[in-house]
Amino acid sequence: MAEHDEYYGSQRAWSAYNSLHDAYEEAGWSEEQISNVLQIQTPNDEWFAQRGVTSNYHGGGNVVFGEDNVLNWVLSHTKEENES
Repeated sequence: MAEHDEYYGSQRAWSAYNSLHDAYEEAGWSEEQISNVLQIQTPNDEWFAQRGVTSNYHGGGNVVFGEDNVLNWVLSHTKEENES
């Protein structure tokens, strides 16, 4: 999710994040469990520009998949590992 994503916008992303966080809390999850499965990052325009994206941040979001730390985080989690 880009900070200036034309389609979603960072406010929508944070709204979705907060709704999911609340749902996990209501289900009895601890903050540690929630933070293990729920993260949001909204890179700024400079981060994207360094990767060749200077417009169309929504479509340009694909450059995130080239970041090893992002892929490693996603791939290191499983549903069973985070169930309460």
